[in-house]
Amino acid sequence: WPEPPTAKGSPEPFRRTGEAESPSPTQKGVTSPQPARSWRGQVSLHSHFDAVRCISWHPSSTLLASGSEDHTLKLWSLTGWVRSRSPDRTTELTPVCTFRGHTHWVTDCVMLAEHLVSGSADGTVRVW
Repeated sequence: WPEPPTAKGSPEPFRRTGEAESPSPTQKGVTSPQPARSWRGQVSLHSHFDAVRCISWHPSSTLLASGSEDHTLKLWSLTGWVRSRSPDRTTELTPVCTFRGHTHWVTDCVMLAEHLVSGSADGTVRVW
């Protein structure tokens, strides 16, 4: 894989909001619930035409692979993404590359240092 730029200074893909819902002791020993903690996605990856069946992070970079029922694998780079000013405050990214070759659903994928490996319901394992 080509070495992507470092992700230093890039915002985190997910941001926590609110506080954890956990009991906290009061003066009399009774617990009361705290506000729920919620997570808001910061990046949306829209490119597959069917359900996503698997994802895999590259072991040492900000690359992500996704496999789908549309018979494809997509390679995404989360390096240097910029937060959108859209009302829902998420950023949409496009894939770096689309791998085609499976004739049925891609059911599993794993990213190694220099290869992407995928398994499919067509009975094949492919090394890309």
